[in-house]
Amino acid sequence: MIIRTVVGGATVLRLLGTLDVHTTGRLRQVLTVDRRQDPVRVVLDCRWVGFLDSSDVNALVRLHCAARAASGWVRLVRVQPAVQRVIRLSGLEAVIDCYPTLEQVLHS
Repeated sequence: MIIRTVVGGATVLRLLGTLDVHTTGRLRQVLTVDRRQDPVRVVLDCRWVGFLDSSDVNALVRLHCAARAASGWVRLVRVQPAVQRVIRLSGLEAVIDCYPTLEQVLHS
């Protein structure tokens, strides 16, 4: 499940559950809608995500590229250890910044 809100000019997507090949389509759909903003500022709240697979890593990289093209950014917040491991192993941490709290993201 994905809950979308807007906080401080950024779209915050609260991701709930497992992100895998079965949920990538929904994530892409939500991310595509948010790319219509200019500039694109997207925060992915991963507090309740216990798993992330390669299809979602690819979706996040595509979103990052689209956001940068629109003078924006994508940031991850409250990433759980299992997901952080995938982010580190995939090299995604070099592309998308991770923060411990939403407040830190919005004030960076």
